[in-house]
Amino acid sequence: MIYAGGSEEVSTSASASGVSIRRLISTMIALGTLALLLVPAAAAFSSSTGPEPGDYFEYDYNVFLDEGYGWYYGYWETMRSHSRYEVTSVDGSWVTMHRTGSWTYQASDGSYDSAIVDQKFRFDLSTRWYVDGEVDVDYASFDTNVWFWVPPSSAQGDVVKILDDYFSVTSTDSTTWCGWLPYKGIRLETSGQFTRNDVYGYFNANYEEVYHFDKGTGFILSDVYTEYDEYGYDSFRWREETTLTDSSYVVPYDWSQLLGVYVGIPLVVMGAVAVVHRVVYGPSRYKFKADAAKPGIGAMEVRVKRLWSPKKLQGMEWGGSSHFAPLVPVFASRALGMRDPVVAAFSEGKVVGLAIRNKESAMGTVFADDQRVAKALIKRLRMKHFFLDSKEENWSVKGAVLIDAFDVLRLKGPRPQSFDADRIRPMTKENLTTVTKIAQAVYKGKAKRWIKSSFNNGDVAFIAMERGKVVGFAFATVAGRTARLHTLTILPQQRAHGLGTELMAARLNTLAALGVEEVLVEISRFNIASTRIAHRAGFSKVGESAYFSKNPELMLTEAHRRL
Repeated sequence: MIYAGGSEEVSTSASASGVSIRRLISTMIALGTLALLLVPAAAAFSSSTGPEPGDYFEYDYNVFLDEGYGWYYGYWETMRSHSRYEVTSVDGSWVTMHRTGSWTYQASDGSYDSAIVDQKFRFDLSTRWYVDGEVDVDYASFDTNVWFWVPPSSAQGDVVKILDDYFSVTSTDSTTWCGWLPYKGIRLETSGQFTRNDVYGYFNANYEEVYHFDKGTGFILSDVYTEYDEYGYDSFRWREETTLTDSSYVVPYDWSQLLGVYVGIPLVVMGAVAVVHRVVYGPSRYKFKADAAKPGIGAMEVRVKRLWSPKKLQGMEWGGSSHFAPLVPVFASRALGMRDPVVAAFSEGKVVGLAIRNKESAMGTVFADDQRVAKALIKRLRMKHFFLDSKEENWSVKGAVLIDAFDVLRLKGPRPQSFDADRIRPMTKENLTTVTKIAQAVYKGKAKRWIKSSFNNGDVAFIAMERGKVVGFAFATVAGRTARLHTLTILPQQRAHGLGTELMAARLNTLAALGVEEVLVEISRFNIASTRIAHRAGFSKVGESAYFSKNPELMLTEAHRRL
């Protein structure tokens, strides 16, 4: 029996693919546009007359000690801070600054500290020295130069002193990234060696440092300082990172990098995704040519589309299945309700094919009378194990092996049937746990979602009882005047006792009472017992279906089909 709607046999033996490229492209373009909208539509350069009252900038300054070995193995420290510097007054060459901010410190040994900073100090524009003995750093000599401002007129090749070190101006048009934005600025570099002898111990230190300053005002944009300390087997790395976060003046952007990152990269990604999607899943539109040797195979234009919501099924004209067309919308709706991938093929406004991949069982089902449409759907959902509800003698699927063939049987005008009401009873909600266990024991796979979906969606459902215990069950899906029998399941030790015949009679009796005019069932050619039960009930063959696998070594049993 095809588990979950595949075939009706008493068991005598045991894609990311739906991603919409159009949706992805729209998302990427929206992100790029949003990023560009964040760029101020203002002049690229501000005044180069030097600091003026009201000028301000804010920055993050973070310090890290890590990558330790020897004594420092596994030890780390982190200091994070944010500050705001504002020019409160300019008196000749003396500039008064007001600094506010806060910092926190923590280390791997549990140390923690924090503080709020609020101070005023002055520096001399002509010398860039701090004056009055007030500085904004933890250390300073008598001739320490400010770290946050250099003359905007600094030219490549100049040497500029910052704090106690000398830096070379290596570029006046260098790019530095501050957060999500690339700025153009003056680049200063230095490197050197010194001996550290402080609370951290005695170490030989090698360092390098790179500053960037705004070309218009001379205020800082970023600073990256990296130091490696070693002595014997002991070592660690010391890093300091300063990044501009806000300012009263406009800093020039590196438009080539800005557009490259927020427009160029998304376009490349979109192109790559489109190429991969086409290679993996194939095109979403097909133009099939007519086959002169096969009168029934005409020219056709087909669009393959992922379905996302049951609401999208309303108003569709269904086709693509010679026998199951009335039931296909029900199968699609239930699959979407379980969030399983569903892909449809459209031609001239009509559904000419549908593919479903059940995530619980990893089994797919394809409804398509045209082999070309079927192959397009199989490729789109990348199914390794799947059913084709139509089978012709010359049907083949590249890379797939035909595992089994099934007879599609039909009963016209079911009549009321008698059955043993003591052994066969309507399934109730309380039976679901037991029924699920039976299904999983017989078919060796998960079944909870599918059993629950069949019951909750109103399938005709009966259980078989033996000595007060549930030993089997069966379902029937109804769509208008058409019904499909599926999942007639009996525990192996309870078979050959007439329970299959009784479950068949109980379902046909109910379907007759519901006014069903046509009943369909699929049975494997190897399942002689189920075929006999169907024939005795009046079913006759009207078609064939087939089960294929692209990985026969790991193929699932036919019972894992779930609709």
